[in-house]
Amino acid sequence: MRKVLIIAPSFNQIQNIGSVRLRGLAKYLPHYGWQPTILTAGHSSQLVGNFRVIETPYVDTLTHWKKKLNLNEDKQACEQVEFLKKHKESILLNKIFDIFEEVFVYPDASIRWYPTAIEEGRKLINEEHFDAIISSSAPVTSHLIAHQLKKESGVPWLADMRDLWTQNHNYKYSRLRKLREERLEVNTLKLADAITTVSAPWSVKLNKLHKSKRISTITNGYDPDLMSNGNHLGEEFTIAYTGTIYRQYQDPEPLFKALHDLVAEGTINPREVSVNFYGRNLNFLCKEIEKYNLENIVHIKGLIPREEVIQEQRTSQILLLLSWNDPNEKGVIPAKIFEYFTAKRPVLSIGEYGGGEVKKILMETSAGIDITELSAIKQEIAKCYREFKDRGTVQYRGNQLEVEKYSQIEMTRKFAEILDEIAGS
Repeated sequence: MRKVLIIAPSFNQIQNIGSVRLRGLAKYLPHYGWQPTILTAGHSSQLVGNFRVIETPYVDTLTHWKKKLNLNEDKQACEQVEFLKKHKESILLNKIFDIFEEVFVYPDASIRWYPTAIEEGRKLINEEHFDAIISSSAPVTSHLIAHQLKKESGVPWLADMRDLWTQNHNYKYSRLRKLREERLEVNTLKLADAITTVSAPWSVKLNKLHKSKRISTITNGYDPDLMSNGNHLGEEFTIAYTGTIYRQYQDPEPLFKALHDLVAEGTINPREVSVNFYGRNLNFLCKEIEKYNLENIVHIKGLIPREEVIQEQRTSQILLLLSWNDPNEKGVIPAKIFEYFTAKRPVLSIGEYGGGEVKKILMETSAGIDITELSAIKQEIAKCYREFKDRGTVQYRGNQLEVEKYSQIEMTRKFAEILDEIAGS
C-alpha cells in the first residue's frame, strides 16, 4: 500500500465541511491502495479512523494578537473591549479591522503554523517513504507548506482547493494585496502536479490563472456509512433547516412569503405545518417571522446535539436548503446538500442562481427541486402538502444510483486515480 501525507490544519474541526471532505478522504483512501498520514494543527481532539494523525503546536495569528491584548481567545474582540462593544457596528471600526487583517494576516491566519508543520513534514518524509502529498485549503498556508516539502523532496503533490484562493469573488482585501497574493498563488502552485476543486465553474476560474496546470473537478460528498435505513416520520407537515444561515448570501424570506400566502388562501392548515430552524445565530429571523405572521408555524430551535440534528433531518417531511442567490456565486455548492442525501428526505432548495450546480445535482439525483420564483415555491409546497394529506408522508424519490455518485467513496476514488497518475507505477 502506498503512503500519502495529507496537510490540513483544519482537519480537527469535526463540523467544518472542509474537514468533513478531508475526513472522508482519509477514511476511504485505503480502499484504493493509499494509506494516509494526516499532518494537522494540534487541538487535543480525539480522531478515530484507519489513518495516523500527527498534530503539531499552533496558534493562529488572530489568537496570537488576542493573547498580547489579554483578551479571551475564544471570543471576538468586539465582544470584549468596551469601546468595541458600543461601536461594533461602526463602519470605521470594520474598516480598521480590515486594514489590520490586510497587513498582519497574510496570506491567512494559519501562517504561524508554517514553521512547525515544515519541521514535522521534513522529519516524516526523511524518515519514511511517501508516494504523494495532498494539501487542502482553506487555509492556504497548507499549500505553502506542501510547496516547500515538494521543492525539497520531489514527492508528487496534489493541491486541493476546497475554497478558491485569490479567485474567490468574496476576496475582501485591496486590489494591491490581491495582485501581490495572485503572484504568491501562482508561484506556490506552479510546483503542484495536479490541482483539484469542488465544482466545474471553479475549475474554469482556476484555469484562467493557472493556464498550464491540470485542473480537475471533484465535488464534496456524503459518508455512505451515515445513510438512513428509514425512520418513522412525524404526524405534522414538517420542513427542517439545519445549520448556519449566511445573511448576506442566503435569504429565507421567499419561503416565508409563500407560507403566508398559502395560509391566507386556505391552501394549508397552519395547525398541521411546522417549519423548524436548527443552528446558531438564527434569532435575526424573528423579525421576518413576525412580518409574515408565522409565529405559530416557524420555530427557531437553536443549537442541538449533532445526533439530534441527524434525527430531525431523517424524520422531517422536507429538508430546506437555502442556496446562494447571486450570479457571482456560480460554482458554490452548499455542502449541506450532501449531508441531506443521507437522510433520504426530499430537498427543497430556494435561492439558487439560475443554472447553478445545486439545480444540476438535484435534477440528476431526483432528490429534490431547486426553485427561485415565489409562484413556484408556493406550487411546490402546496403539492407536497396535498401529498402529505393524501398519503401521510411526502415520498422521497431520489435515484440512489445517481445519489451514490456523490458519496465520499466515489469522491475518494477520483482522488486516488489522480494520485496513481502523478505518483506513477
